[in-house]
Amino acid sequence: MQVLKPIDGIGDYLIVSHWENEENFLNWTNSSEFIEGHKRGFADIAQAKKEGREAPVKSIFKTYKVLTE
Repeated sequence: MQVLKPIDGIGDYLIVSHWENEENFLNWTNSSEFIEGHKRGFADIAQAKKEGREAPVKSIFKTYKVLTE
């Protein structure tokens, strides 16, 4: 896994993870470890939604094909 920070300090951090296949990724996102590790983020999102505010964090999942290593 890699955590990428913008050099200028402006913008979103990127988390890059590599998986053998989609099944392994989906198993991880549905695991108790994933839920436990992201519990606070889920609670913060739910609270913001309840209050009509924009979520403080967001996740955008994208899949890429590796062309070179």
